[in-house]
Order: sequence, then C-alpha cells, then structure tokens
Amino acid sequence: MGYAHGQKWTDELIENRIYESMKVLKISRMPTRSEVDKVFNNKSLSNKISKTLGFMGWAEKLALPVKTSDSVKGWAYEEQAIKDIEENLHIKGELTPVKSPYDVSVGYCRIDVKMSNKVYNEATGYYYTFNINDNNCGSDFYIIYCVDNNKVQKIYIVPRIVLKNKKQFSIGIYKSKYDEYLNRWDLIEKFNANYKQWLNDNKISIQ
Repeated sequence: MGYAHGQKWTDELIENRIYESMKVLKISRMPTRSEVDKVFNNKSLSNKISKTLGFMGWAEKLALPVKTSDSVKGWAYEEQAIKDIEENLHIKGELTPVKSPYDVSVGYCRIDVKMSNKVYNEATGYYYTFNINDNNCGSDFYIIYCVDNNKVQKIYIVPRIVLKNKKQFSIGIYKSKYDEYLNRWDLIEKFNANYKQWLNDNKISIQ
C-alpha cells in the first residue's frame, strides 16, 4: 500500500489516501504526520499534504476532527515555518518525526518552532510569552512567531545559545531586546555555510 512511482497526486487521491489511512488506523479523526508515514511506510502522502493545504487545512476541508488543539497549533506553525524558509532562503525544509527533539531541519540546521498569542499583564501590558525546554539541546535555532488575532505580527530567528538555560522568555509588543533577531533568516543560511565548511576542512562526509 502506498504511492506508486509516476502516479500524479490529485486532491481526490490525497483525500482517498487520508481516508485509507484512517481505516487502517481505525480512527475517525485526521491522522497525524507520523501516523500517515507509518501506514504507508514513506513520506509521500504527508509531504503532499504539507505542500498543499497542510494537515490542518485538509482536516478542515474534510470536516475531520484533529487529535488535540495543540496538534492544530503545532501543525499550523511548523508548516508555516517550512513555507517561510522556502520563501526567504529558497531552500526546502523538512518536518521531523513527532518525537524528535526539534521540529524542522534545513540542511544541517535543526530548528524548534514556537508561537505565542498576545497576552496581557496589568504590570507590563501586552506581550508575547514562550515556554522552551533548552535542556534537550536538540535545536540550533528557534523560529518564533508572535501572533495576534490569528495573524503573524513578528517573526524572530533566534540562535539557541541566546536562550540557553531559559525555560520561559517574553517579547514586547513594540520593542524587545531580541529585536536584533527579527526576520534574521540569513542566520540559518550562514550556519549551514559555516557547518559545511567545517565538514570540508575536517574531511568529514555525511551521507
């Protein structure tokens, strides 16, 4: 069972494969990325879902519930990160398996994706707040989405080392000490170039 080489993906085929995976899994909700990959033993369907409407988009189109509200949020911004990486760096990123210590890989770079809606505190006013688990040290960068009314207001590309040993941090609505990392997609590009040079200098080959 799976995608046949040379077969053209259509919306109808994607829909049929989604329902097929649900039948195999014996579930009545939208399957997750890892579940789809397991059913078909490859990433053809999950990659096509991400490149079209995304998992959340297909769940909405087919009127299927999702596993949890956290799944919806995670799918939306991890997939948004993939699109933003391609738009800004003109290279393709890949979503990682669910249990991976990071969300997205881009070349040699490992990335965690974080988002926060605007919150309010009487003492400080409006701000965005993020929980992180730096102890796993799985990522090289964080892509951070600041969201208000379902619209992305600001995107930060922050090296993990900047947030070392933090479990939570906040970003102001107007100004933040992290503003030097606003839209710094070039940092990912430079990281990959430097890492590739280091591999070459040390005659290390990664297959």
